[in-house]
Amino acid sequence: MFTVEGRSYARVTAPVQTSSAPAAAKAVSHPVNNGNNCGSSSFSGVPLISYAAPKKKRRGGAQNGQKAHRGARLAQASWSSSSGGSSRRGSDYLGEPLLIIPRGSQTSTRGGPHYFSMGYATYGQLMGYHPEYYQPTQQLPVPGMQHRESFSSMGSSAASDSTSSGSASPVHFAHYWDQMAAASASPQSYEISHLAAKRDWIQKASSEVPEGSLGITLRIMSYNILAEQYATKKLYPHCPAWALSWQYRRERIREDMEHYAPDIACLQEVPMGEFYGYFLQQFQVQGYSGIFKPKSRAKTMDSKYQQTVDGCCIIFRHDRFELIHQDWVEFNQLAIKSADGSTDMLNRVMTKDNIALCAVFRVVESAVPSYILAVNAHVHWDPEFSDVKLIQTMLLMNEVEKLVAKTKHDLNVEDVPIVFCGDLNSLPDSGVVEFLRNGRVSSSHADFKDLPYRSCLQKLSSSQGRVMTTAPADDDGPHFLHHPFALSSVYDEEDMPFTNFTSDFKGVIDYVFVSRGKFQTVGVLGALDPTWLEEHCVSSFPCPQIPSDHLPLVAEIELIP
Repeated sequence: MFTVEGRSYARVTAPVQTSSAPAAAKAVSHPVNNGNNCGSSSFSGVPLISYAAPKKKRRGGAQNGQKAHRGARLAQASWSSSSGGSSRRGSDYLGEPLLIIPRGSQTSTRGGPHYFSMGYATYGQLMGYHPEYYQPTQQLPVPGMQHRESFSSMGSSAASDSTSSGSASPVHFAHYWDQMAAASASPQSYEISHLAAKRDWIQKASSEVPEGSLGITLRIMSYNILAEQYATKKLYPHCPAWALSWQYRRERIREDMEHYAPDIACLQEVPMGEFYGYFLQQFQVQGYSGIFKPKSRAKTMDSKYQQTVDGCCIIFRHDRFELIHQDWVEFNQLAIKSADGSTDMLNRVMTKDNIALCAVFRVVESAVPSYILAVNAHVHWDPEFSDVKLIQTMLLMNEVEKLVAKTKHDLNVEDVPIVFCGDLNSLPDSGVVEFLRNGRVSSSHADFKDLPYRSCLQKLSSSQGRVMTTAPADDDGPHFLHHPFALSSVYDEEDMPFTNFTSDFKGVIDYVFVSRGKFQTVGVLGALDPTWLEEHCVSSFPCPQIPSDHLPLVAEIELIP
């Protein structure tokens, strides 16, 4: 997402061809607008590009000196000039953003636009020094549906008006998919817009700087991006195959992040190879740095296969934050240390390789030395293992307590405020959320499933110099397990009715907590507009407009001295 002369635009990415496309499928191309609207130095229509899988590996390079994607078949797009009806051709790469340049009298004597993999789409009435960019709306057909002339959102008359006004046309793609996708397709088309998923900003406090405040406002994001290996057609049957492809979704995820422009972004389910090979590279040029930790299983794998292991990352603006220290929490290793002979701790908790990532930052613009601790956690997913989720959270907070104590000692500061983000896979009434929000939870909580964890939990508490307390004046009452931090959610319960929406689940499982009294919540990104969901017939995530099964949480918080 970017802005030109006060107007916002989105990048355009072609969908990726699946290897299961029928061999008999034939790539065809039609111009969106007729020849009267296409000239050698200006044009208002964009050729329709469609693809078919190659029958064999393509040899040689593509047109215009570009290298073809491995296994990709270049489809040609033809159009006519307004002067004589002569045919012109261009090329495109599968799954890559398009750069569309009219090559007329100002850029070439050959005329007509060509396609290159350059990151965004551009064209205009005159190229000169002021190119126009595509507006953030594009039309894509449902998988399996061939192009229909009536599918175009711009007729010739509309296109002519576009030429005179200098505005941009949508890009159209047609694609062939396997027989299953074709059989389930309908004539409906999806309108893709980065801003189509309407979410209002909820103001929580005055944006004016209160007296005595540091005047430092931070924008925080927590986002489970749905790793490629989990985004299968079996799990997400309602999502079109092209919208489920990683090449499509990662571009939408990047656009989400660029649009909301967080100062600190905590992402979950990020594949190792994608963090280092895509996200870090994309955001380094925008002033960000990042750290990453994969799930514990990566340690037992060959380097080649480690690239697909997902984990947690923290991406931050290095002009606002200096990374002082990073640490990570491997829940299975802590479970071994805390087992104290508990077979349930070993058989249920130790076998789950979830992790959390922690980072201590110095707030660069603070006039007085100020530090914060960012925590990014991804807790086990299975509803049948509520005990594992709660114990993982307790293990994490135990390590956070150690890290805060060490940071305070090493940096000689009185406090280190916490920003806690994560996909906790737990509902608001769960033991996990109760423990984080209230600072304690009963050892007899239902989420423990009456399993004999008490001895190992007692060991965990005593390791930090605490004891499991009982209800006042009642030694036989419930025993409580504690953490020492006062945390509050930046979201109120009514702000977000759900953060995760699939065919069999809809609820809140993602959270952002901050240190109470150390941060003031200025505002949060609210829920999806129910009318928008109904109008776009969205029955679950991901979908063409929403690239993950989770919604990103975004909050602005103000640091209080």
